[in-house]
This record gives sequence, C-alpha cells and structure tokens, in this order.
Amino acid sequence: MNPKDLEFPMTMTMKIIAQDKGGVEGLINHCLHGLGIPQKVASGNHSKKGTYVTFNVEATFESLEAFHHAFDEVAKVEGVRMVL
Repeated sequence: MNPKDLEFPMTMTMKIIAQDKGGVEGLINHCLHGLGIPQKVASGNHSKKGTYVTFNVEATFESLEAFHHAFDEVAKVEGVRMVL
C-alpha cells in the first residue's frame, strides 16, 4: 500500500512486543499518554518461555507524520522490542 493513498485521520491498532517484566506496561502507557493517546494498552499473549508479552492499543492518528512519531516514541520505551 502506498502511504499517499492513506486517508487521515485514521484509527489503527498498534501491536507492541515487549519484555515480560514488571513496569513495562506502565512505561508504555505513560509514553502513549504523553503522545496524546489516552487509551491504555491491553495485555495480549505471552511467549512460551515467558520472556515476551504483546500489548495492543487502538489509536487515531491525524497524519502520517503523527503515526510515525508515535511508533518511533513507543519503540524507544525501555523493554519494548518491536512495534507493529
């Protein structure tokens, strides 16, 4: 899909893969709130060995730049391994 074909505002679900350690959910929520995303993440699946956990959050983005900025900032959170 060509980014120029996207229409904003757009609501998308962010999937966040993070280390399964205490406090990471709170750090992610703090980051999201700082970005103006009031929704809290919902915990998803845990890896077989318990090393990683997924979090999901639905957010509305006003522009492609806002979308990229949010993904970049969440990826910087300590313990986050990937943002999809």
